[in-house]
Amino acid sequence: MSSDNEVLENRAKEYLNAVENPGPPPAWQIEDEKRREESQRKHAKNLASWKLFWRELNNDPESAFSESRIDNTSWNLWRAMEKDAQDRSFSGWNPGFIERVFDKGMADRFRVALAAAWRKDRPTLKSERPADQRNSYLMRWRMGLAGLYAESESASWASKLTTEEADSACRYALLEMNRLPAWLEAVAQVHPAVVDAMIGNELMDELKNAEAKHSMLLQDISHASPAVISFFLGRIRSWLKESLAKEDAAILDADKVGRAAKILIDHGDDQDIAYIQATGISKLQGAPEPSEIPFWMTILARLNPAVCIEEMERLAGSILPAQHSPVVDWFASLFGHGSGLDLSKFEVSPQLLLRLVRLANRHIRFEDDLHHEGVHSPGPRDHAQRARSMLGSTLLGIKGPDAWDIKMQFAGDPEVAHYRDRVRAVALEKLAEDWDAVVLSEADIVQLEREHDFSPTSRVEMAALLDTRLADIEDLLLQDASPRELWATIRIERLLRRALAAELQKMARGAYSVNQEAVTGDENESDIRLASTAAHLEAVVELKIGENGYSYSDLRDALHTQLVGKYMAPEHRRVGCLLISVATDRYWKNPDTGDRMELEKVIARLDAEAKALAASLGYGAFVAVRGLDLRARKPGVTSS
Repeated sequence: MSSDNEVLENRAKEYLNAVENPGPPPAWQIEDEKRREESQRKHAKNLASWKLFWRELNNDPESAFSESRIDNTSWNLWRAMEKDAQDRSFSGWNPGFIERVFDKGMADRFRVALAAAWRKDRPTLKSERPADQRNSYLMRWRMGLAGLYAESESASWASKLTTEEADSACRYALLEMNRLPAWLEAVAQVHPAVVDAMIGNELMDELKNAEAKHSMLLQDISHASPAVISFFLGRIRSWLKESLAKEDAAILDADKVGRAAKILIDHGDDQDIAYIQATGISKLQGAPEPSEIPFWMTILARLNPAVCIEEMERLAGSILPAQHSPVVDWFASLFGHGSGLDLSKFEVSPQLLLRLVRLANRHIRFEDDLHHEGVHSPGPRDHAQRARSMLGSTLLGIKGPDAWDIKMQFAGDPEVAHYRDRVRAVALEKLAEDWDAVVLSEADIVQLEREHDFSPTSRVEMAALLDTRLADIEDLLLQDASPRELWATIRIERLLRRALAAELQKMARGAYSVNQEAVTGDENESDIRLASTAAHLEAVVELKIGENGYSYSDLRDALHTQLVGKYMAPEHRRVGCLLISVATDRYWKNPDTGDRMELEKVIARLDAEAKALAASLGYGAFVAVRGLDLRARKPGVTSS
């Protein structure tokens, strides 16, 4: 087939010659074959050794666990078990393996042997070893760690430890890889002084080592349970404050400084957050060191996005846009690959997000973009370009009443002139999705046709449902069979709540269930909750009887602190209403002017505050204030 082309014919002959007369194998292939053969011999030797050990242990366990042989038996059995363990959750303790190849009795016997083994040894701390041996340890200590995992399966094991045993347990805990053992929390509860002396002092030794930018122990603590983290917060707090007080920007290059700040932000108190935020703002004033800006910007973005953007705009005002400018580095650090910054904090305020996107477009100009071909290592400019794209996509994806106006403002920017039509098209598409957000299944359609209602699956639907049910209650009070007169006699809120809940349950039609006096996380009780039957969503109604002596300030506190601050705190419960009932001509005093306010004025004023509160709870949140007028109807009013 290639005879008419000399080039192809020669190539075919070369291929044929290579097959018929192969050359010597390359050196790497020879070495690989040697390694493979050696691995097979080693595996066969280990397998034969394991079979022999298994037969001896299975046939005569009493002899294998005798005083003279128990150490050797424990070591060999642990080595086999450790190799089999694919789940490292228990660091070499794998009772399932023992029960699978022997039985449960052997696993119990081995557990006792390991519990005795870890008590016979005392691992050294990293700070106690020579400098060239700090990252190495004896393998038998790993077996002791497995013994502690085995013993910790007992619920009350930590309470039985002596002070010396707790000391050894802390030493073993520091041998764990990339974490602290879960059982350390139990040891800390029983022996807090020991844990503080052993692990706390070791932590401070790593933190105060000026030559080390990273603290492995601090990283392990950051991945521990909140109870363990809180145990070391005092030491972390004092070290961080001491470090930040130094007028040395180079200290921020250390990974342990940023990690310590993150631990305080996530697990500290309000004073910690206020201190870190105030420190960050003060460090960015004037002409801060270039190395300080990305560090503090990242922290402020987590704590207060508005302040972060204000500082970025202020500092960027004197910097000319360029392909590799300091502002480009800021965006690469804040929002680039691996930053881990949660953009939801910016999405809560679309105006803030718009300012951020405009700043990115102004300094990360499209005409300066890098375009790579083939394999490459991304740099700060690449990360900044990705951040600009991600922020723009986030802006175009926002929802809510102000979303359309924000996107149209963005489309009018000169920096997006070359894709303005695309921005408008995406904005129109998202607007259509908002308008047509309710997606019903076949079962929902059947329920809608039968019951004229369906169970909500979003905050917006839950808010519409609550608003409709409150309107239904108002309509009920106007009917001939109205419970108005009976409800007007009630002065105990729990009794009126029950009556109201009963009516809401009658109106449920399968869309929700009614729950009364549900206990919240801080042991307070709300009045009524409507729980969707189709999704993990709830609406809460807080009831106040106007005749029970509530002032306007009391009602305002109930709205801000009780309803929004407590009952509506969970993400799935961002729909709520403060319901105020009156059965007489009740008046309130205006806290600003002292003028008299009727129920309608109180409701209107509180409802305006409720709308502002809803805006701070995220998209789809609903907060309302409604009145339940139980006063006798005036003559001439006809019933519906």
